[in-house]
Amino acid sequence: MLRVWTVSGEELAALPVEEQSDVRSLKRHLQQFHGLPRFRQRLLCNGSSLDDDARLVAPVDLQIVLLPFCHSAQEQVEELIDLAKRGSLLQVEEVLQRPQDPNLAVPNACWFLQSPCDSANPLLAAVENGDVPMVSLLLEARASVTEEIADVAASDLQLVSVLLDAGGPGTGRCLYHASSQGRVELVRRLLEAGADESYLHFEETRFKFHSTSPRRSQPVGTPLSVASGQRHLEVVQLLLEAGADQHEATLAGTPLYVACSAGHTQIVQLLLEAGADEHFGTETETPLYVTSLKGHAEAARCLLNSSADVNTGNGKETPLYAAASRGHVETVHVLLQAGADRHRGRVADMPLHAAKCNGHTEVVHLLQGTWQAAISFQKLFRVMMPLTVCAVILGVRWPSAWKLARAVFRHRQSWIGRMWTRMLLNLSIKAESAAEALEKTIRDPARQPHINLTSSNMASRCDDVPTTTAGRLVAICTFYAGVVLVAIMLTIVGGAFAAHYPKWIKNNKGKDTGAVSFRKSTVIPSGENR
Repeated sequence: MLRVWTVSGEELAALPVEEQSDVRSLKRHLQQFHGLPRFRQRLLCNGSSLDDDARLVAPVDLQIVLLPFCHSAQEQVEELIDLAKRGSLLQVEEVLQRPQDPNLAVPNACWFLQSPCDSANPLLAAVENGDVPMVSLLLEARASVTEEIADVAASDLQLVSVLLDAGGPGTGRCLYHASSQGRVELVRRLLEAGADESYLHFEETRFKFHSTSPRRSQPVGTPLSVASGQRHLEVVQLLLEAGADQHEATLAGTPLYVACSAGHTQIVQLLLEAGADEHFGTETETPLYVTSLKGHAEAARCLLNSSADVNTGNGKETPLYAAASRGHVETVHVLLQAGADRHRGRVADMPLHAAKCNGHTEVVHLLQGTWQAAISFQKLFRVMMPLTVCAVILGVRWPSAWKLARAVFRHRQSWIGRMWTRMLLNLSIKAESAAEALEKTIRDPARQPHINLTSSNMASRCDDVPTTTAGRLVAICTFYAGVVLVAIMLTIVGGAFAAHYPKWIKNNKGKDTGAVSFRKSTVIPSGENR
């Protein structure tokens, strides 16, 4: 057994030899009894002091002596800071064995370090260099971890973890950097250590000659906003649970704005559920605008489902303009479904004009076809009935339909011309039944043929019509329902005409009127020989 006695003759500890391999490990074990680091302990064996590297191989009685810090001159303090800055572990170990207080600092000695500070100490010098072994050695000597030191170490998350293990404070700056890198466990530890979850991060700049007065401007972010921008969902959840302010606006915008810019739908939804304002992003832009600008359709749908204003952008451009000018077809479709105004602004600022100028043909087709995009019964009926009547009159004779289409195409600028042009093009191009023609007419407007097509490329633009079983069934049912309806209407009209025509002839007999000849398509004036 190893037995350790105090100077007063009391037994401090007794433990098996196998548990401690050397004097250093024994001193660390004894630290729990008196609270002093190994640098302030001396173990004596038969009156001789044992080095920390000495091996313990046999049972022996040892005497422990606890030492106070020695008096240190200014030059000795500066020497320890310089050694810590240069990373000289062995020399620092020798100085600490004097024992010298590692918390002694040199006031107004910023020339020692790069970080602005009121004073310099060994731990601050080691942290600034990112020297983890040196930091661990100084912490073992009970160097104090201040918030200033923790802030200097904030960007090095390994150092932050070491400082937390030594009981250092959790600071908002550390939390900001941990959140930016998605270190979930470290974020949790920092929050438990009291880090400010709503910390405002500034980019600090100093004047020349190592001025101690940093110049700060508007904050560039918060832990929540940087985690949202870097798409760290678990970190965002932790911060929201800790009470982070989701309304705080920085230079980067609100957390919701940053998440919308990154396009992470889950984070956007999480922030909206936490009460984030869907109408405010930055001083000039809304979250929906930046979402449309980047083309994140699902994030835009989340915002619109939360009652975001579909027509509010950055004061000059609407979300629809931003999406159309950059060719984001799916986002344009989402905005149009939400009722976006495609005519807002001057002609040069309209979404359609922007899409044309940038060559986004599919967006142009979508914007020009939005009058047919509604799925209400009224607008569907407008297309169904003329098509049904045309199919019945022509007897599904496609060549005749094609000739009629070419004639109507000359008047395509009118509303009736546009409708009949599209309808008859679909009747005459690779159509085997009226059902397929109907399906082409009522399909997604994003793929309808453009109204300004020339006759040479009409067919090529209509060949790629997507068909589905469900769409075909709907088209067939709709067509035959229209046929039945037209037949009923013709029967009623014919019956009414047959019932009233003899009476009309009788009432007008002998008057100077024209009689209609059913044998020839000419009008024969009354009074002439037939």
